Amino acid sequence: MGSVLLRDHHSINPDGTTHFDYDVPTLTLAGTKDGLMRITRAAESYWHQVKNIEDAQAGMYPVVAVEGASHLSFMSGKPPHLLAKKDLKAQIPADEAHTLFAEAIASFTQEVLSDSYGTLSESSTADIVAPMIEAMELEGYYNLKDPCYNILLINPEDPTCLHGSPWNQQYSQKIMGGDLLNGDEIVNNDNFHRVYSVKPVHLPEVDTQCSKKDVDCHVESITVSQNHYGFKDKLDTGYYPISASEIKSKLSSRQRV
Repeated sequence: MGSVLLRDHHSINPDGTTHFDYDVPTLTLAGTKDGLMRITRAAESYWHQVKNIEDAQAGMYPVVAVEGASHLSFMSGKPPHLLAKKDLKAQIPADEAHTLFAEAIASFTQEVLSDSYGTLSESSTADIVAPMIEAMELEGYYNLKDPCYNILLINPEDPTCLHGSPWNQQYSQKIMGGDLLNGDEIVNNDNFHRVYSVKPVHLPEVDTQCSKKDVDCHVESITVSQNHYGFKDKLDTGYYPISASEIKSKLSSRQRV
């Protein structure tokens, strides 16, 4: 309750799914107003434990998020000073939160006793975390999968790692390039690399020549990205921001395009 299975307990299978080396079925309970274990960290857990989990472990690590519950919603009585100072204000009464958490615990306990997983309803949780997971996937969030960081400019299509930033691939170079003539379109291939690397240096490219007579020509380009994350999130406490503070990007100039 108000915590998650830590990142070092899972790995990515060759087919891209998530595997947990923790063999105890575990229920994760989260509150959207938790000021210590942020709902964003619970959303990351949902991606690994529910959305991307391998078939053999499906249902063993459900995540249930309660709208309006805070970290203090898991307890009763007077909270410790530090907890009261850092937590967010709950939007539902404590009794309601206790009831919702207890129902989830009872349902999951029944699954464990019957050795039958997957009956615990997570539809409301899926709705709560969906925008956060979409943002993580567009970013190319490194705690979903590691970046590919290949020596070649174009990374492999490998399900175990992230090829590039989908946001940059879909939008950044097109915005930088501007409107093209004759309905021409920029088709970009973004790749994760360490932008400071010099052996080799990875640089953006424009790989298509379109004449003024061409109609609906696809201008193929390659861009380079690297996400930058805060150091404190490595502690995996759920308290510090987890998203990239910036996506370092190498794009071709508008003049080049």
